[in-house]
Amino acid sequence: MSNPPVGVPCACRNRCSWVTDRGHEPPSVGAAAARRLVRLATVLAVVLGTSYAVAQHGTQHGHDAVHGTAHTSPTRVFHLYATDGYHRTADGATLYIWGYSLEDVPGTATLPAPTIEVNEGDHVEIVLTNIGPSRPGVQRAAHTIHLHGLDVDQANDGVPETGPSARVGESITYRFTATHAGTYWYHCHVETVEHLTMGMYGALVVHPADGPGRAWTDGPSYDRAYTLLLSESDPAWSAAVGESRRVERTRFDPRYFFINGRSFPDTMTASDTHVMGHLGERVLVRLINAGYGWRSMHMHGFHFEVIASDGRPLPAPLLKDTISIAPGERYDLLVTLDQLGSYPFHSHVLLDNMNDGVYPGGIHTMVTVVPVGDPLELPHHGGHGDQADRVESDAEAVGGLEAVVEMAYDRFSPDVLTVPVGTTVSWVKVDGLGRVHAVYAPTFKSPDMRAFETWQHTFDEVGVFEYECPHHNAMIGFIRVVESAESAP
Repeated sequence: MSNPPVGVPCACRNRCSWVTDRGHEPPSVGAAAARRLVRLATVLAVVLGTSYAVAQHGTQHGHDAVHGTAHTSPTRVFHLYATDGYHRTADGATLYIWGYSLEDVPGTATLPAPTIEVNEGDHVEIVLTNIGPSRPGVQRAAHTIHLHGLDVDQANDGVPETGPSARVGESITYRFTATHAGTYWYHCHVETVEHLTMGMYGALVVHPADGPGRAWTDGPSYDRAYTLLLSESDPAWSAAVGESRRVERTRFDPRYFFINGRSFPDTMTASDTHVMGHLGERVLVRLINAGYGWRSMHMHGFHFEVIASDGRPLPAPLLKDTISIAPGERYDLLVTLDQLGSYPFHSHVLLDNMNDGVYPGGIHTMVTVVPVGDPLELPHHGGHGDQADRVESDAEAVGGLEAVVEMAYDRFSPDVLTVPVGTTVSWVKVDGLGRVHAVYAPTFKSPDMRAFETWQHTFDEVGVFEYECPHHNAMIGFIRVVESAESAP
């Protein structure tokens, strides 16, 4: 520390009384005062040494949890493990992925990675350990964590060209202070176009210093919050990486589109993707685009306030019902649930609404508002991947006077049914979701049918009857009516 001009008061940490031509001179003290200072210094040394030991012990032995380790120290510690895994889509396909896990077990990567939540002012440590893939023959790649939007220093930026990367068996600790409440995310920055597309990304939320409940310190309050991370996957890339083949990076053809790793209809039955609340509540929706495609997110039934962008409050909120979000961007939306009902919230980009080319799917969910005091109940559609478990038989013979055709997604099951004359056929909507189905033919038609509703028709004439659902393209079925059960094939 350089000295101030001679003859002026000094403000250094030694609390010198004045600066003289001999430099800093501490104030003179008597012998008794000196002894008191020595005793005080000894006590402080013991206290500070104990506090330091507690902090060090907590950092080394903290629990792995999405909210970090709780200690007497203000440091929150997270442990993430880079590995591989498998992800099942809404139509039953399986994608090989790379990602992060909370478990020190190869093959446990999740899509997306765990959400990290901290409070403003927290000192944060994220310990990344590369435990390698579980799948034999797969490249044992290095990995990093880039803290997207947090303005960390170069050493903690997670870019291998300017800092360290973790090879298999190695660990890196990233350190930062959470200075701004807001919405962020993290991802691997090694061969980013490949590692990001393979699934190495997750959300990171910074709450105000006193925790959730406001968008930022002294900012607008909310009753509920949802973090919706948008992304996509190209199965060809997934297969190539899983087989250690070179990916043709000029050909990116995503077939699956996700909200928090789920596609419609699975988004309807998950508590982290189906936005729900009571009449009059305010809901904060944090949108993150972790994919490489632009999204145009539209909410039916409500205008929302756009209150923050990329982790910073806007000077004034924007009132919108549709917002475009570029790759890497984040927006915080505040919506007041001022009317009852269920309303779609989805991307208006064509391919985003498909599962491997089949509509509807992809980035589509619902906003459901119920009366105050009513339970918030998610719909049910029979379990993850149920879309792939539909009856696929081309024909089914029924020898009684009753038969059932199930309606789910975009298919009648069975879609060809042979029955004896006089049979009553029941069409049953079995997916339990908010989509509408109906049965229409020139000689018979049903009303619109919703979750678990049934409609019947009795066939008194021999013949082949073609019918369709007017709400779903190419959803067609056939009823073949024969003279008797014996003549049915």
